[in-house]
Amino acid sequence: MRPGDRRGPQPGLPGNRGHGKEAGDLAGLSSAGDCPWSFLFTMAQRTGLEDPERYLFVDRAVIYNPATQADWTAKKLVWIPSERHGFEAASIKEERGDEVMVELAENGKKAMVNKDDIQKMNPPKFSKVEDMAELTCLNEASVLHNLKDRYYSGLIY
Repeated sequence: MRPGDRRGPQPGLPGNRGHGKEAGDLAGLSSAGDCPWSFLFTMAQRTGLEDPERYLFVDRAVIYNPATQADWTAKKLVWIPSERHGFEAASIKEERGDEVMVELAENGKKAMVNKDDIQKMNPPKFSKVEDMAELTCLNEASVLHNLKDRYYSGLIY
């Protein structure tokens, strides 16, 4: 087969009128305006793909864990500037005037940071929140962290 040669109709692919089912036919959609979610669920069931809700919603039961909230409160977590990562999570250990001693969450190293460079971290209940206007600490580090968490969790919409 050379480039430009046509194979026969492919059942189940759009554009194969009269040869198999169209994508809309597979989902049972009609021109009457069926719900688009039903299309996604039907396609997931018929093709054996995962539930699309996994990519649309966050499991809040994990985030509202009281132990996680208490741990966050005790540590005084903040964001500090980092050349490698933009911002890194740290906990405040000691304050000395305009300087603050912090311990990095990733590796436990201690560092002195100017008080003006520190940005407050949001409680865990705001993890992967869809509407970032709900964040209690609406700052650059929190917004970037939330976007990154949502992206890596497949919650990009």
